[in-house]
Amino acid sequence: VLPYDPTSATPVCLVALDSPSQPENILFDVGRYDVRPMIMSQPGAIAPLVYGGKVRAVMVYLDRHKLQARGLSPLDVMRAVDDYNVFLPAGSAKFGTTDYAIDSNSMYDLVQRMEDIPLRTEPGNAAYLRDVGEPRDANYIQTNVVRVNGKRQVYIPVFRQLGASTLQVVDTLKGAIETMTARLTRPDIALKVVMDQSIYVRKSIESLVEEGILGAVLCSLVILVFLGQWRMTMIAVLTIPISVLAAVACLYATGNTINVMTLAGLALAIGPLVDSAIICLENTHRHLGLGASPEEAAYRGASEVALPELVSTLCTFLVLAPLAFMPGLGEFLYRPMAMAVAFAMIAAYFLSRTFVPSRCAAWLRPHTAAEAHAGSSRGPLGRAFAWWEGRIEAAVAGYGGLLDRVLAHRVLTVLVSAVLLAGTLVVIGPRLRREFFPESDAGYFEIYARAPSGTRIEVTEQKVARVEDFLRKTIGSDLQLVIAELGVVADLSAAYTPNAGPMDAVIKVQLTPDRLRSAQEYVRLVRQGLAADSSFADLEFAFDAGGMIRSAMNEGRSSPINIRITGKDAVKSRALAESIRRAAMRIEGVVDARIIQRLDYPEYIIDVDRAKAADLGLTQTDVMKNVVAALNSSIQFNKKNFWIDPISKNQFFVGVQYFEEDIDSVQTLLDIPITGPTHGEPIPLRNIATLRRASVPTEITHYNLQPTIDLTMGVQGRDLGHVADDVARVIDAFGEAQGNGAWVPRDPETRKPIKGALIELSGEYSRMQETFHSLTFGLALSSLLIYFLMAALDKSYIVPLTVMLVVPLCLIGVLPMLYLTGSALNVQSLLGIIFIVGIKVANTVLMTDYAQELRRHEGLSPTEAIRKAALVRVRPVTMTAVAAFFAMVPMALALGRGSEANAPLGRAILGGLIAGEPATLFVLPALYSLMVRDPKGHHPKESASSLANGTD
Repeated sequence: VLPYDPTSATPVCLVALDSPSQPENILFDVGRYDVRPMIMSQPGAIAPLVYGGKVRAVMVYLDRHKLQARGLSPLDVMRAVDDYNVFLPAGSAKFGTTDYAIDSNSMYDLVQRMEDIPLRTEPGNAAYLRDVGEPRDANYIQTNVVRVNGKRQVYIPVFRQLGASTLQVVDTLKGAIETMTARLTRPDIALKVVMDQSIYVRKSIESLVEEGILGAVLCSLVILVFLGQWRMTMIAVLTIPISVLAAVACLYATGNTINVMTLAGLALAIGPLVDSAIICLENTHRHLGLGASPEEAAYRGASEVALPELVSTLCTFLVLAPLAFMPGLGEFLYRPMAMAVAFAMIAAYFLSRTFVPSRCAAWLRPHTAAEAHAGSSRGPLGRAFAWWEGRIEAAVAGYGGLLDRVLAHRVLTVLVSAVLLAGTLVVIGPRLRREFFPESDAGYFEIYARAPSGTRIEVTEQKVARVEDFLRKTIGSDLQLVIAELGVVADLSAAYTPNAGPMDAVIKVQLTPDRLRSAQEYVRLVRQGLAADSSFADLEFAFDAGGMIRSAMNEGRSSPINIRITGKDAVKSRALAESIRRAAMRIEGVVDARIIQRLDYPEYIIDVDRAKAADLGLTQTDVMKNVVAALNSSIQFNKKNFWIDPISKNQFFVGVQYFEEDIDSVQTLLDIPITGPTHGEPIPLRNIATLRRASVPTEITHYNLQPTIDLTMGVQGRDLGHVADDVARVIDAFGEAQGNGAWVPRDPETRKPIKGALIELSGEYSRMQETFHSLTFGLALSSLLIYFLMAALDKSYIVPLTVMLVVPLCLIGVLPMLYLTGSALNVQSLLGIIFIVGIKVANTVLMTDYAQELRRHEGLSPTEAIRKAALVRVRPVTMTAVAAFFAMVPMALALGRGSEANAPLGRAILGGLIAGEPATLFVLPALYSLMVRDPKGHHPKESASSLANGTD
């Protein structure tokens, strides 16, 4: 039973052990007993097991010819070793006033001395261990090999504990490496941290910080350009670090860490969090222009927008709700992001109500008529700002003229907007690529290589060595490190490797930081090169360049598409999987289609004649223990005998087995001598048993207790969504669709459904579908909650409806932006759509709230009210949109390495802002004028006509 944490499916680093003189069994011994405990003692680190090397043990290697000549069996030797090498304290003895512990030399201190163990003591027929074998400080038969840059070594994968920081774990481990090396029992072993995934995380964090700072600078320049006062700009700029620090403090208090997701949330919040300050400052600026004192302007500027800003902030929280309460993986990834944005927004709102007005009252100067007409006496910068202010006022006046035309053709404006939205959805929507998470260059990829079933690990190593040479030639100077792990150890370590037997290998490729090509580009090159080289024709390859985040998104799986076939009949399931694989390989974009579980691992079955064995006084246990002892050592069933290393003080099992090189044919197996407790003379195995060839599964997988066959596929050249759609259509030919990505398979002969069997399209694709549905439903629910919130505050059901009808028009900009930039519709771009909903609701509320206030206090008609509100609010609405736009530009450009994952998010927001601004400034007034009715009976159309004729 292993703890489930999909975010920790990939090791954060590997600790490699290397030595110029020590053999592999000593490297494994030091790694297991010295290095691994020291790694486990580091905060947040998990080191499950050691990979590579040889598992150290004391082996008594038997010469099968000498053994047969002496009339002995492997069990005879094992029993003698058990009798003469024991750890059995004799107790204690009390002599006088002292209590003495009693011990003996019953355990050998040196392995070589075991050769004197007597096996038979009859006069004239005595036999000692040295007569039939040789005791060695050796190892089990090696089933797992690790190669680091072509040299056999040992490594320990380091995972992070749930909730631990990748950077903290790796940095702490690197800081302790020197101390750990000094504490090793073998001085000539070096430790090195390799395959460091924190480099990618650190690069991503640095890129996010740079993007956030650059976004804040651009945002500040926008404020300076629009307001033309450095004091106001300084006030707005100061709210950014204060809000971020407050958010960081809240994240710390809630147990979150500074990571890629929380930093992405803070970078994302820069635009919205400065909006509160901008709106307050712009309103204060307007009152200063009307002749108010700084104190009075600050009070009015803050109080007048307090309620709409509160509504805007609450709307943002409601929009974030789908992220904060996402099930499954969203809890690990997107909840911290949502919390970071929420905390920053809370801080920004309180600052706009306290810090901003107080600084305005203290730092700003009153506007005077003399100042307004003293442009010539001001400096160059002042004159430039005065000129720009005039251009802004002219633009506002021009906007007023355009707005009058829009209000005169309200129905046409709304219809054109609706047609544009429908056209965008119909024309561009289906053409958008769909994926779960954006591809990101982690500078690292893995190759899964598989030779024919049953290939010896020595042969597999030769094939892998050729693959390593090919990688060096193909990648060249961009190649930093190649680590190959071959085979698998039959213990807990099998849970942490994709290998299933000696024919399997996973090759980890680390690229240099200053590489010329991305990991994805090199994967394409290597895949094409290996496929074109006939010397690799007997190898099956699959590739994974997803990195840590993609691995977490896919629950640690290497391929984005996984077809899971469950059923009692594994042979039928395997045949069905093979049929689907052949059909799917014809789909454009499908690569690396392979069936994980193989059923063709070669084996020999020993058929013991039970009657013959019983006549000779032998049992099945006697037969199989002798066979196991000869082939794979008696340690497999006898773990009571051990030896203590005098240097390390670690204990190692003692067993007997044939020399590995002597097990070279079926005849060797049939000649194994068999004895039992009641039968003294050994009987060759051939006298009581026969051998027959068969095959066995390489691994047995269960899903919900059901036997499972997994067919996995990669994607190249097309997007995951469209490829998976084509795969689903292929599966339709093999089963009856049940919905939700499930089919009941049909028997290929009878064409009838197979009872108890099921085909499921899972993997990253199913997670994508699940997350998309969750986000869409959450967005719909949050939109409904936003509507009721605004309805309660506006005391109207129609006004919030106008707002909610305008917000979808942002898609007119989002979808083309994604399409033109080559971005896909994925979790990140959906997050961008969710955030743009919050931003545009905030802007529209600012306008409709003021229109409602004008209707209540000045008795204006809906058309007159929305026109005046639009002219007053056009400046803050435009300022907030432009500020948010420039704050997102660095993220959308993905200038830093490792920042590609957030680019679709920024691009979706940019597209939404581009389309959302005209929707707010023109479509909203037209829709408001059409839908909102004057209780006094003043029809909006009359007002619109008068406005079109030049009256107000």
